Amino acid sequence: MAKKPTGNQGRYRVIVEDDGNASGEFLRDLLGTSKDAIELRVVELFAEAWKTKTGVAFRWHQNPENDVDFTLDLPGGRVKLELTELVLHDGEGNPFKSGNKLRTFGQYAEALVERVTSKSNHYQVVSIPTHLLIYPTHEPFDAPDQAIALAKMKLKALNPAPVFENIFYLQMLPTGPIVRCLHPTPDGFLSDFNPDEWENRGIVIFDPALAEFKSG
Repeated sequence: MAKKPTGNQGRYRVIVEDDGNASGEFLRDLLGTSKDAIELRVVELFAEAWKTKTGVAFRWHQNPENDVDFTLDLPGGRVKLELTELVLHDGEGNPFKSGNKLRTFGQYAEALVERVTSKSNHYQVVSIPTHLLIYPTHEPFDAPDQAIALAKMKLKALNPAPVFENIFYLQMLPTGPIVRCLHPTPDGFLSDFNPDEWENRGIVIFDPALAEFKSG
């Protein structure tokens, strides 16, 4: 099976030897190398994060090609789950090799909305409740909280609304993955959030694989 391009997620470790010499290395958390393996690992992390968030466990089945990616058996019934990866395409070449780049919170939000509209236009009508799960495989693409809030507001304003019953984002934090609900958003939920304050504000999320250890 062909390999699927992915980015860098993980941590940087500093090692101090008994003689005082120190060195550093990047420890990559590889989700998988093929599309099926990556998506299966993402659903495992989603199930783990969902159980932590709600206390509810579910079973899943990976569907064949040309079908919605997964079927989930929940306590309340069966639903389908479509997956899509969040990638920020802001130049030519491999997006996973774009380096430590300044982006705006609005760019992250628009990338999330683009994934939703693309998938929603593809399915248009679904026969059973279907959810969408967006996930990153590259640390610089992992949407920060303010970008998630912006995306919620943009999705709430979409007309027509997305076909998915729920839209989730799997945020990969150092303490473990957490599930963020992007849609639907209850009225008044973001009443204290000012989108104009964040839309064009810049942020750099560093690629841990590019870190360099220098001993002083």
